[in-house]
Amino acid sequence: MAQQPTGIALGSGWSIEPSLATALEYDDNFYRQADAERTATGTLITPQLDLVYLTRKNQLRLSQRGEFATYNTGNFDDYAHYDIGLDARINEGGQHRFKLSALRDEGSDPFGTERSELTPATQRDVDEFVLTAADIAYTYGAPSARLNLTLFAGGTSKEYQNNRDLTRILDRDRVGGGSELRVRISPRTGLLFDVSHYEVQFDTVVAGSTRDGSEQRARVGLQWQATATTTGRVRVGALRREMDAADRDDFSGADWEAAISWQPTSYAEVVFESGRGIQEAYFEESDFIDVEHIGLRWYQQWSAQWYSQLGVRGTRYTFEGFDREDDVIQTDALLGLQLTRQFGIEAGLLMQDRDSNQDQFDFDRLISHLRLRLRL
Repeated sequence: MAQQPTGIALGSGWSIEPSLATALEYDDNFYRQADAERTATGTLITPQLDLVYLTRKNQLRLSQRGEFATYNTGNFDDYAHYDIGLDARINEGGQHRFKLSALRDEGSDPFGTERSELTPATQRDVDEFVLTAADIAYTYGAPSARLNLTLFAGGTSKEYQNNRDLTRILDRDRVGGGSELRVRISPRTGLLFDVSHYEVQFDTVVAGSTRDGSEQRARVGLQWQATATTTGRVRVGALRREMDAADRDDFSGADWEAAISWQPTSYAEVVFESGRGIQEAYFEESDFIDVEHIGLRWYQQWSAQWYSQLGVRGTRYTFEGFDREDDVIQTDALLGLQLTRQFGIEAGLLMQDRDSNQDQFDFDRLISHLRLRLRL
């Protein structure tokens, strides 16, 4: 594979990794509309600075990132995003291991997504939010031990900052935790058992009916490395969403997660993924969104400089409590050239097609971009 930049060493295991990306993007259906499609061209500038601490047992990464976008559609589509994140792994390889992560993301939902799916593009500024998240996990048992028990807990909070007459119903918190047991049955294979419970609470009650509820999972799975070129992780089980409001129905269904990687050579990898999850709905008539996906991705390093990526993904969004179901097919392609260890160029295409049982939510779009990357 092409060599990647390693940052600027500070000594004693510390380093900094600065990077900068600039991109020119063209979108032939910028607002994701079934009719009256509008094109847009934009420039995106993305600086990032990582502070890294790395030793044999401990890893820490503190990242600060910004994204600044300007479009030719008007100032209401321009945005400035900021996020800062922490990821730490303590005593890796030991019998008592810890993982910590935290994030603060100041972002926004583009027009044509979330609440503004059918909103005229000139109505108001994009919906801005602050998302905060924190997670902690403790694992008992060395990686080579027969038993590994992990206990985890965490939560997220999302609060919108503007357009409050319409976005106040979207403010919410999610908190909970669970456990996972891994049983090593061979040097290359392990059985997995996990359970989790999370509480979801919205800040605003609409028309006397809350969308608060709880989410439970219980799964069993298998993790393996069948050969030097094939690895996989598959879990199946049950998912339940209990709603606090009497006028909203509970939900139960099968739950699964699969990720299988095949690496026929050191220069190529094919990844299959599938799974089920839950997203919070962005209008009060729906209880939540049941999300099922399946996808395939191919990475290829053609030489020390040239690389490519192709992917296809199908996702079904079922809006529980509301008569709506969306099927989204997304295909993307990327061609990259790493001119030097620090500087590279990427060109890409992304195609999206959404077919909904409610025709006003249908759309298709094609996005192309040219991106320059500088990493030290």
